[in-house]
Amino acid sequence: MTCHPFLEHEGPLAVVHRGGQSVERENSMEAFQAAHDMGFRWFETDVRASADGHLVLAHDASLGRIIGDTRPVETLDSVECARIGLVHLQELLGAFPEARVNIDPKTDAAAGLLVGELAGNLHRVCVGCFSDARIRRLRKAAGPALCTALGPREVVALGLGMLHKTDACCAQVPLHWLGVPVLEPHFLHAAHGLGLAVHAWTIDAAEEMERLLDMGVDGLMTDAPETLRDVFFARHLSLA
Repeated sequence: MTCHPFLEHEGPLAVVHRGGQSVERENSMEAFQAAHDMGFRWFETDVRASADGHLVLAHDASLGRIIGDTRPVETLDSVECARIGLVHLQELLGAFPEARVNIDPKTDAAAGLLVGELAGNLHRVCVGCFSDARIRRLRKAAGPALCTALGPREVVALGLGMLHKTDACCAQVPLHWLGVPVLEPHFLHAAHGLGLAVHAWTIDAAEEMERLLDMGVDGLMTDAPETLRDVFFARHLSLA
């Protein structure tokens, strides 16, 4: 299942979610560096647009949960973003040129900037988000040069056996959503039938990692990089 270079790997992908929050502050350069030092080469992150049109790594609309700063990220220019510790997407890509990065554009503004910011890096990026419209927009802008995950409606259609064609290369899904099971054997079988890789998020318990690997998933996203590393090493699986 290698419809895109992002997915090329011997065995399942080990992806650190927001850099691995159990080690350092999420989406910080320190978190990604710690994950890199452990051997990980697949990162997941979120991007938002700054007031002056740059992409910075941030999951929430503000940093209130992280550092107590409740100003919306979109109202801060890139200089202020850097001052309070937000990492620029270009900084992350430049610091780890061999890493592959899964990106969630959290707003329409971020999605609009993304293809331009990824010039020269489309081969090592995958985009997945909770907006079908953003996914369609990015597919139209970049074409098959950009790896994309299924949009939310496509995930539902696949689970119902109603998805027969897609421009996506993978499905990135939780075990459950709003109390409804998602990543079940029939879903995995249907995805593989369409040539889609299946990545599960966010998996932090070793027992769940083991179960999903036995089921045949193609990648695991985690906030617990040390646990995922140990599970992969015990199975003689490569992080890189």
